[in-house]
Amino acid sequence: MKRPGPEEREEVPPLFAYAQREAAANRAEIGMARAADRATRIYFGWRAEALEAVRRHAETHAHFLCEDVSYALPENADGRAWGAIMRDAVRAGFVVADGAAPANSSNRSFKTRWRSLIHVAGTSPATNP
Repeated sequence: MKRPGPEEREEVPPLFAYAQREAAANRAEIGMARAADRATRIYFGWRAEALEAVRRHAETHAHFLCEDVSYALPENADGRAWGAIMRDAVRAGFVVADGAAPANSSNRSFKTRWRSLIHVAGTSPATNP
């Protein structure tokens, strides 16, 4: 049987596409929660410390990736726990998503690039640790 050509294919209803996006968002939320819970079992209190590390880093860097602040994640924790931290940082007004950039931690695949909303011009890690 011949496969239908582009002009013969049915269009996906917008409602179905919305349901797919909603399901994907739900799965992402569950994954972030599981990773954050596991990190909390490894080291209680890491989440507040990690958020503070993001705040300090955002003060001295206009743009960055999560891997630039990875020292704040407990050893043996799943890197997906950063999703919860960055969501907290967005809610706190520290950062906003600003495109993507290649990450060394994942074979140069693109990850979310973050733009600081609290960067102090003229500061650098050398002058403001």
